[in-house]
Amino acid sequence: MSESPEPSTYKPVAGYPALANMMAINTETAIFRKFRDLQMQNLLFMEAKLIDLQLRLRDAQKEDDVVDNPRTLFARDFYEMGANDLGEVQMALHREIHTILAEYRTTLLQMMELNNAPRPTKREIEFLRGYLPHIHDDFPRGTEGSTWDAVNDGDFITLDPREQREDIVTRFLSGFMVDVYHYCVIRRDDLLCRLRKKPSRAGAPFRVYSNKGIRTVSKVITTTTSAMLPPLAIIILRAVQSPNARMLFIFGFTVVFAAALAALTKASPAEIFAATAAFTAVEVVFVGSVGPSPSP
Repeated sequence: MSESPEPSTYKPVAGYPALANMMAINTETAIFRKFRDLQMQNLLFMEAKLIDLQLRLRDAQKEDDVVDNPRTLFARDFYEMGANDLGEVQMALHREIHTILAEYRTTLLQMMELNNAPRPTKREIEFLRGYLPHIHDDFPRGTEGSTWDAVNDGDFITLDPREQREDIVTRFLSGFMVDVYHYCVIRRDDLLCRLRKKPSRAGAPFRVYSNKGIRTVSKVITTTTSAMLPPLAIIILRAVQSPNARMLFIFGFTVVFAAALAALTKASPAEIFAATAAFTAVEVVFVGSVGPSPSP
């Protein structure tokens, strides 16, 4: 019995083993196709088969529903239909309907789950496409090479667990800012390698950045921004002397506050409405308690 290699020294074979290993480590790259057109055809075919079986069953039931026909009992006695050889036609139809109907129902529910599955971002798909040649210059080969083509962009799902909707700050940090940071890191490493007269690592196939760290930074920025708006509004309203100007500032701060909640958080419209109403009430109460500033 051969010994398994140590996890730290294990290098998967170039091809699907290497791709599967990367998907297992970096779940953002676990991108698969739903094959929606095939799924829909499968559903339509099962539906057509069920319609045919339904019509055949109704015809058989009408033929049996005749006076002085012993098969007329089948509509009122299922046991009699199963025990009587004359009921084999209907029983065979019932068995076939039961099998296809169960498969049809299961497929429908699975399609509903697939339609609600998270979709990969554009940069995740582009990264996967760019990484495949690093596994092997002839992978995937043949017809399999079209699996992640751009024509299938609307058919992809990801197994990476994520929020249904990421806020704008998280998208900005994980997109543009990661690109900038990655560029700076590559240039720094390249410079250090030149100074130390070592081979450059700028051509490394990929570099992993923690989504957890990005989400933490996003949360800090979002929380800080949300916390700054109320005191900032109070400071400005305190400094403004004109009642009309104060009303305009209240309107402006309310709009900014609602827009910030919608853009920086995943709050629902009802939650945004409630928070905005509370924020506006605080502004109005403050203005009412301060009153107009006395004229010099």
